[in-house]
Amino acid sequence: MTGVQTCALPISIDGRPIKIEGNPEHPQSLGGVDALTQAAIFELYDPDRSQSIVQTAGSQQVPKAWADFTRFVREHFGQFEKTGGKGFFVLAEASSSPTLAGMREKLAETFPESSWFEYEPISADNDPYRVHFDLSQAEVIVSLGADLLAGHPASLEYARRFAEGRRPDEGQMNRLYVVESSPTCTGVAADHRLALSCGRIGPFAAELHRRIAAVEAGDEAAAVERPEGERAGRFLAAAARDLVAHRGRCVVAAGPGQPPEVHAVVRRINAALGNVGKTVEYFGSARRPSHVEAIGRLVERIRAGEVATLVLLGGNPAYNAPADLGFAEALGKVETTVHPGLDRNETARACERHVQAGHWGEAWGQAGGGDGADSVAQRRGATRG
Repeated sequence: MTGVQTCALPISIDGRPIKIEGNPEHPQSLGGVDALTQAAIFELYDPDRSQSIVQTAGSQQVPKAWADFTRFVREHFGQFEKTGGKGFFVLAEASSSPTLAGMREKLAETFPESSWFEYEPISADNDPYRVHFDLSQAEVIVSLGADLLAGHPASLEYARRFAEGRRPDEGQMNRLYVVESSPTCTGVAADHRLALSCGRIGPFAAELHRRIAAVEAGDEAAAVERPEGERAGRFLAAAARDLVAHRGRCVVAAGPGQPPEVHAVVRRINAALGNVGKTVEYFGSARRPSHVEAIGRLVERIRAGEVATLVLLGGNPAYNAPADLGFAEALGKVETTVHPGLDRNETARACERHVQAGHWGEAWGQAGGGDGADSVAQRRGATRG
C-alpha cells in the first residue's frame, strides 16, 4: 500500500465489516480491490478462528483467561530484564509496518541480548529491494516472469495505468512484451508473448542486456543475430530496439520467482536505459537477510541450546518451513513457546501457549508501500442508517 490514506475501506453494519471496497483517494488501489482482498472478509468470520487462549498441559489443551496470560507475561518476561533478554527469541512474519519496526527497536533496547528473525515461505528474497514502476510514463514494458497486472502487490495501480496507456483512438498505445513459463493475466494482455521455461529466462535477460548495448553502440549485426532460435531471436531484437528507442520511458521487470542474478541484470538494464528515477524506483536495502537463511540460523541456535523462550508472531513455520530444517522437531526442544495467531494451526498446536490474534479488518495498523510511502490501516465502524 502507498500514500497516506487507507488502501481499502470496509463497509460495516453495526461496527461489523461486511464488505471491502477500494479507497478512490488512495494512489495505489485507485478505488479498486482485488479478489484476494475481497475474500479476506471470509477469514474475518472464519468459524475456526481461535476464540481463546489455549495452554498445552501434557496431552490436554486447556483454555485460559486473559488474566492468567497477563500474569504469565509479567512474571516470565520480567525475568529477562536481569539478563538483557538472553535466551529470548522472536520469529515473526515479514512486515512493512513502521509502527511494528518501532516496537521492534524498543524491544531491542529493553532486551539487547534478544534476537529477532523473520520468515515467510513465499517472500521477496530474490530481490532485496522493493521496486515500484510508474506505468503511466512507460511506453514500452518488458516483463520477465512478472505478473504485473494481477499477481503483483501493486497490480491494481499497474492495471489501471497500463489500461490508460492503451487508447489507440487518441493515438496513445503502449507496448507490452512478456516472457513467461506459464500463462498469466499479464501474458494474456501482452502484445508480444514468448513462452520460455523458467530456467531459460535468466540467459534470456542476459542476452537482452547484451543486445541493448549492441543497439546503443550501433552494432546492427550483434543486435539481430539469433543464436537462441528464430522466434526468440526476433523477440529479443524487437524488444531491444523498442527499449532503446524509448529510453527513460520504458520498464523492464523480473518476477519474484526469478533468481537474484536475474534481478541484478534487470536492475542494470533499467539503469542503462535511464529508467531509474523516472519509471522505476528502488526502495529498501540490499543487506536484508534471506528468510530461509534466517529460519535456518534460528534452528541452529535452538539445537545449540541458546533459545529458552520463543515467541512466534503468526505464520505456520512448523508446516511450511523447509523440510530439511526439521523446524517442528526443533520447536519441541524450546522450553517456552508462545504463538499469537488467527487459528490453531500446526505451529500453534506445537507451542506451549497459543493466543488468539486480531484480524487486520478489525484492527488499526500501518504498512509501508512499494513506492516508499506509508499507509494507515484503520478499522472503520460506520453503522447503517
